[in-house]
Amino acid sequence: MPKPLYILCAESGAVDKYTNRPSLFNVIEQITVNVREVPDAKVVLRIKPLDLIVIACWEREDTDSHEDVFEAEAVIAFPGQEPQIQKQPEFSLALRFHRFFIKIEGDPPQETGTAKLISRVRRKGSEEWISQEYRLRFEVHNLSVSGEPLSASKESANL
Repeated sequence: MPKPLYILCAESGAVDKYTNRPSLFNVIEQITVNVREVPDAKVVLRIKPLDLIVIACWEREDTDSHEDVFEAEAVIAFPGQEPQIQKQPEFSLALRFHRFFIKIEGDPPQETGTAKLISRVRRKGSEEWISQEYRLRFEVHNLSVSGEPLSASKESANL
């Protein structure tokens, strides 16, 4: 079975076309989400949705055959939300390392907590997954239009 080598989350990344080496820019451990109160707001506006890249690298073990076929999934579990599963293409380990690039886009979670970004693989037909996990902290702050903290009981809208 492939073994997990690393998993990282960043704002963006690139792969060098000559060396095939990845570069990540602005690796992220925590995201702060500011929620602002808009009196009598009928519409919720969001200034900055999530636009992140996760890279997960797996290494072939000496006992793996180049012909073995593996299944892979990315599991994105945000605080207060049901996990989302993204199926990845089946793969073989013709080379020693195999990388997955997982794009995360959309609205950030609306409650403070830790997201789990999981890459998992299994031999095709097997039931058992091997996983690696990246934890990403979300801090949600409720602010008034003036930037002052709101009491926990007030309703708010995103700006």
